[in-house]
Amino acid sequence: MNRLRMKYTKILMFGLLCIQLNVQAQNLKMPSDIMIALETGNSKKIFTRFNSSIELLMNQNQNVYGKAQAEKILKIFFETNGPSFRYKELHSSGKDLSNCNFIGQLFTSKGTYRVSIYIKNEQIYQMRLESND
Repeated sequence: MNRLRMKYTKILMFGLLCIQLNVQAQNLKMPSDIMIALETGNSKKIFTRFNSSIELLMNQNQNVYGKAQAEKILKIFFETNGPSFRYKELHSSGKDLSNCNFIGQLFTSKGTYRVSIYIKNEQIYQMRLESND
C-alpha cells in the first residue's frame, strides 16, 4: 500500500509541477521595449535587442542577416505598412525572459501580421512577420 501511495504522490507532484510551469509560461510578458517598438514602428529600438545575426522572415522571404541589415529591412517594413501598429499577445513560452518565444498579432494600416519572436540570452535571434490576409 505504501508503494502505491508513493507512486500516486509522485504522479500528483509531477502534475502540479507541470501546471505551475505552464502558469509561469503563460504569465511571461513580452519585454516592454520590444512591445513599444512594435507598436510605434521603431526599428532602431528593436535593433538594440537584435543578436549580431538574426533570422528574419517577412511573408515568404527568409534569411539570416547581420544586425544592421535586419534593422534596415524592418525599417522599410514599418514605413511601408504605416504607423498605426497595435500588438496583441497571443502566447508566450519559456521559463524567463532570457530564453523565450512570443507569438502575437501586429495590426497595421495595410493588414494583420502574425508575429513570432524568439529571444535567447535577452537578445532577439529570430523574428517572423507573416501576413494573415
